This record gives sequence, C-alpha cells and structure tokens, in this order.
Amino acid sequence: MKKITFLLLAILPILAFGQFDQLITNHTFDADVSGWNSNGTHSWDATEGFTTPGSGKFEAAAGNNFRSSPNTPLDYAGDYTVTFRVKGTTGTTIKAQFFGCCGNPSGPEVNMTGDWIEYTHTFTALETGNNSNLRIIAVTSGTFYIDDAYFTFNLPAGSTLLTTNVSGSGTVVKSPDQSYYTSTDNVSLTPQPTTHWQFNNWSGDLTGSANPGSILMDANKTVTANFIINPSFDYNFTFNTDNDLEGWTTDAQLNLASHTGGEVTLVPTADQWARFNLFDFPIPAASYNKLTIVLKNESTGDDEITAIAINGTDTQVAIPQTMTTSDSGFQTYTFNMTELSNWNGDVNSIRIRFTASSKAGTATEGRSSGTGNIIINSVAFEFDSSLSTNDFDSNSIAIYPNPATSQITINGVQKISEVRIFDVMGKQVLKTNTLSNNQLNINQLNSGVYLVRIQDVNNFITVKRIIKK
Repeated sequence: MKKITFLLLAILPILAFGQFDQLITNHTFDADVSGWNSNGTHSWDATEGFTTPGSGKFEAAAGNNFRSSPNTPLDYAGDYTVTFRVKGTTGTTIKAQFFGCCGNPSGPEVNMTGDWIEYTHTFTALETGNNSNLRIIAVTSGTFYIDDAYFTFNLPAGSTLLTTNVSGSGTVVKSPDQSYYTSTDNVSLTPQPTTHWQFNNWSGDLTGSANPGSILMDANKTVTANFIINPSFDYNFTFNTDNDLEGWTTDAQLNLASHTGGEVTLVPTADQWARFNLFDFPIPAASYNKLTIVLKNESTGDDEITAIAINGTDTQVAIPQTMTTSDSGFQTYTFNMTELSNWNGDVNSIRIRFTASSKAGTATEGRSSGTGNIIINSVAFEFDSSLSTNDFDSNSIAIYPNPATSQITINGVQKISEVRIFDVMGKQVLKTNTLSNNQLNINQLNSGVYLVRIQDVNNFITVKRIIKK
C-alpha cells in the first residue's frame, strides 16, 4: 500500500495505530542536524521549524539527497511508514527513498509551494537489511527544510507487544526475542542482574519469582523485573573483574584509559569535570557512615578530592580533602558521611570529584587540571562506631554470653531492625534482620574479637564488642 497526504502547518503529525520502533535518530532537528548527511549543502537553521524551532536546511542540485546516517536497520519484513514535514521553494520537487534495501523503493514526487506540508509514504519490504538509509531527494534543484522525520515499522494486525521494565539494576532477556508476537506465543523471560544486585520478583502482568519466568502473549503485556542489592554485599567495591565497574560510571570528559588487575585508570580533561559516579545504587546511611577511597594520583595539579551524596533531589558536598600529587604509591582517603545533613535513609547516589584547588574562585572552579591520571583501587562504605551521631544508651544493652561459642543473646532493645557483625579490620562478616528469641547464631565465625552493631526500628544504633571462642 502506498499513500501520500498533505497537511497544513497547524496539524500535528498522526502515526497510524500499531506503528512502533522509531528507526531514525535526531528526528526533530531541535538543535542541529547531527545524524544526517548529504551530497549537497545542509545546515541547521533556528529560524525555521514546524512545531518547534530548528530543522535541516538543504540546498540541492537535482539528484542530491539529504539522508539519515548511520544506516537504518530493517529488522522485519513488512510495511514501513516514513513521515516528515517539508517546506521548499516553489518549483522544487522532492521524493523520499529508502536506499540500500528491498529494491530501493521511492515515494511519489511532490512539488513544493513555499508552505509546510507533511509527506507520508508506506512501502512494503520483503526482506530485512542493515545497510540502508532514508533519503529525501531533490528531483529538481532548489532549497527545502525538513522537520519531525519518523520512520516506523507497522505492526501486523492481530500481533501483541511485550514491554519489559526494570526496577533496580539489571536486564531482561526474552526468548524468543522479537518485537511482536502472536496470541499463542509463550515467551521465556530471564532476569540478569548487574554486579552486586540480585533478582527478587516479577510484577505487572507476570508475578512470582520464577527464574526464568514464562508469559503467554494472548494480549499486550507489560512485565517488570525487580532487582535488589545482594544482601551479602558489604558495599566494598574492589573492581577485581576487568571491564566491570560494578555500577560506577565516569563523566563524559573523564576518560577510562584501562581497567585491569583491580585498578581503574582515569584520565581527566583540563578544565572539565572529573567525577567518578555511582548512580541509583541505594546506600543505607544508617548502616554505613564512612567512605574510604584508595587511589594513586599521578596528576601534578589535581590536589583535592571531594565526596558528594545525592539523596532524592538533595545534593550535599562533603568537606574537600587535600590529595597528594605525583603519587608513586596508593593513598587512602576517608570521609565521615554523617557530616552531611542528607546522610539518612537510603542515599541514592555518590560522586567522587577530583579537582585542582588552585582554580577556586574562577569560572572553572571544581574542575580538573588535566595534568595526569588517577588510578582507583577500591571504594568502600564502612561503619565506624566512633562516627555515629544517632546512638542510644548502650548501657541498657546486654550481649551474653561473652565470650561466646555458638550463639549470643541480645537484650535491652525493644525491637531490633538489624544486626551486623564486623571483624577488627572493619569487614562485615554477618548481617541479619531477624532474631529467634533475641538469639543470634555465630557458629560460622572464626575465633576472635568482633564488633556487633545493633540498630532498632527507630534507627538508633549501638555497638558492642564480643569475643568468639
């Protein structure tokens, strides 16, 4: 089926029901014409546009074209529709073509009148292909603008769609992995958590915790995979697996040079942000109050390190610390996170910022000097009882027997919400949210001295020392 329609400027674009998969990048041209090229002269012109300012302006001799780039894949055989708005000088004639696939089909030729019109063309692709692009061709020479270009696949009648979402951090693998299904298709869904996360359960049109899950596509379905942070994770990021930053990212101007042997080498850019970021990784502030960073600073100018906590919409910056420069070995930097007023509940995100302090008070305050690499060995969140600002009367809490062999009893807390046990090096070795008759089994611990951190339902905290025989 082929069709072409003309609409006035005030009419919004209408895409047929059942179309999906927008295959063109930068289709609104709101800021530039990136993602498009031509064999003629083209530019972005802020004075032109349709529903918003901005469009591609193309001055062409006959036969020249303005085309999408990179190539646009055709994943399915069937009907595809291209829609765009176009305005050209009177006498200019244009047409749309999908080039590099399916016989290079073209749409009808349209004469420009100086006003905006909508060009719509639907063609049938009997094959798939990955080396194609949409072309808007000047049949006769002239100047024209384009805006709001869309290229979509038309969903066949009777097909159903499966939408998968993620809560937490992970992905969902579909088998078979298709963009649409028939009403008799069963789809297997396998949740794949990212590092330090684990799959918890499904919600939406699929419930339970089956892994993999299965769903019948007898209607459009939406499924959410819910991931939680692995309860056994001690919030010590060691980066021991090459190319796995364990959820951390870098600013666009902070380049990742290498990641091998548990060391992450970052290359800052002069006068740009240099921040190592952990986004959307909830950190329980009541359980971890100290941030420890081990790094080697090879920079000659970046002499300051800062920790930034993001809790909801509230961003708090810790007191910057002085970094040594031109390091030959690794150094350790610690932050008391309880100094931040937003260090409560689950803190959303953390940023670690590297700065040249000499830039303070200038337009580039908070930016890097770009004078050398920063090599990160580990980033750890820990609990330090000496930093706690929310303790209750520890004299009312009793742990016995002490020394203990296989279990301890905790008395004096009306309702415990969490117990954590740390060794003398600060490593968490046990965590639980439930006790049986106020008793905790410690049989799995080696002999030695431990710190027991007890938190009640009001987030009051105390720390006791025990000896495991």
